[in-house]
Amino acid sequence: MEVSNGAMDKLLFKALDAHSRQDYDKALELYTKILAVNQDDKVNSVISNHRGMVYFVLSNYEKAIKDFTRAIQTNPNNFRAYNNRGLAYRMLKRYDRAIEDFERSIEIHPMQTDAYYGRAQVFYELENYPKALQDCDKALNIEPDFKPASRFKQIIKARLF
Repeated sequence: MEVSNGAMDKLLFKALDAHSRQDYDKALELYTKILAVNQDDKVNSVISNHRGMVYFVLSNYEKAIKDFTRAIQTNPNNFRAYNNRGLAYRMLKRYDRAIEDFERSIEIHPMQTDAYYGRAQVFYELENYPKALQDCDKALNIEPDFKPASRFKQIIKARLF
């Protein structure tokens, strides 16, 4: 099925709108439609990542991982997809895989708070509090006002001291 650029733009806008309105069924339908007709790898990477985020919000972590993996396969530099897949692996308690994904994301784009914060949460769950604290500090060095890392740092410190 051939879709013009204008029609594709409208479809994408509708999908993003549905996603932002938390109409997840509609967002899934539209993202799936876009993926079925679009041939551009970078666009498919972004759309796969977005569809994966919908599955993640719906707690369907296995499907989310499949979409994040597809996003990575179509654009190996999609650091956001690595972050998101790391989060999904964390939810499934597949901590080694989560750490691998956060580390790969950081390799691609070192100045992001989310990857350090996500990895800190994994280290915390593994009871490696010193590494969790280090990652919170790294996130806060990048973005000093990053409140989730500030709050989490206090929780970690309570465990350590």
